[in-house]
Amino acid sequence: MEIDYLLIDLDGVAADFDVARMDRHPDDFKHMPLCYTYLPTYPGIHLGLEWAKLLVGEDKIWFASKPPKRSPYAYGEKAGWVQHNFGDWGLERLIITQDKSLL
Repeated sequence: MEIDYLLIDLDGVAADFDVARMDRHPDDFKHMPLCYTYLPTYPGIHLGLEWAKLLVGEDKIWFASKPPKRSPYAYGEKAGWVQHNFGDWGLERLIITQDKSLL
């Protein structure tokens, strides 16, 4: 079976969203300025990503994320987070969309 693309979600998969928000409700946290900037990576994501690159090839791996509606700063924060944690390679493979089902 040929794999066309492997999409990796950010919140809760690559970025440890739950640890960062602590006791805040997710809807409140994700509308706070800078909330995406300092999210820690999810434990094991770098190792998992290296395995995925070996299995499917790094050109088939993409990050996909849906920013909260009415939070225009979240787009830039998510892009900055990906670049900080995965370098230009990750930034060049980032898809930000309001509807991930289209992917």
